[in-house]
Amino acid sequence: QEAVRIRPDAKQAHVNLGIVEQEMGNLKAARESYERALKIAPDLADVLYNLASVLEQQGEKEEAERLYVKLLTRTPDWEDAWFRLGYLRLQRGEHRGAAESFQHCVRKRSPWPEAQLNLGLALWHIGDQENAAKSFEAVLEQDAHSIDALRGLAALAVEKEDLEKALDLQARLIE
Repeated sequence: QEAVRIRPDAKQAHVNLGIVEQEMGNLKAARESYERALKIAPDLADVLYNLASVLEQQGEKEEAERLYVKLLTRTPDWEDAWFRLGYLRLQRGEHRGAAESFQHCVRKRSPWPEAQLNLGLALWHIGDQENAAKSFEAVLEQDAHSIDALRGLAALAVEKEDLEKALDLQARLIE
């Protein structure tokens, strides 16, 4: 705070203050610091990510999503930003966009069971049962006891009316 008081135009002082405030759970102050830093230097990728994270925590998901898109336009290899964007899209029911985001994730980092599972959910919601099943199976290859992947496969089996497979998967869930 003292550094910001002495040098109000020092972007790094605002960034550092934002990080400290965010760590302390003071999201309003963190947001203000990040926004000030971005006014000084609008292309700070780390700050865009941190601000989007704060906005998510504050429940401003549309604004957070907008910042993740802006960040990924400038820095397309940012894996965690793709994940957060996919998660926000999945939450609001924009399943095609969520699938696209999670596909970026699994291409960039493998294994990534959380991204793979969310990809399966997004694909399932857009009606791509075959690739959804492949995603859930990929999760099970990484974690044979993934309850969420087993549930996804069981639900797909029920939808396909493959009741024998659904019962087998249900038995695995019970185990």
